[in-house]
Amino acid sequence: EILEGFSRGMFMVQAFASVDPAESRYRVHVQNEFICCFRVCSNDENDSDPDNLVVCAPHLITTVDVETGYPITTEELRVGQRVAIIAIRADPLLLTPQALAVVGPTHFMPEKQYGFKLSEPVFPS
Repeated sequence: EILEGFSRGMFMVQAFASVDPAESRYRVHVQNEFICCFRVCSNDENDSDPDNLVVCAPHLITTVDVETGYPITTEELRVGQRVAIIAIRADPLLLTPQALAVVGPTHFMPEKQYGFKLSEPVFPS
């Protein structure tokens, strides 16, 4: 949907080859770009527990077609596609306090929307 001039929404990804059901569903939030990715550990698909946040801006989140390796943009995502979610670490310049003020998680992840305030970017360890 279009809100305040941005294409916003979210999509769910269900792993098709996961042996651990607790790590088989992910929810990715979009605001023109992929903004954050949560592991879904409950039956509540809207659960935004900060402990389940896997990666967020300014780190790059992208999706690719698992068969071709071609990137899939937010506008091209469709139900039933087989995708891989890839997280790419941000350049250190984007992690400075000055850059985070503009491209950090507080800019893209408002507390009122997610129910918690995130001041530092999250990246998978």
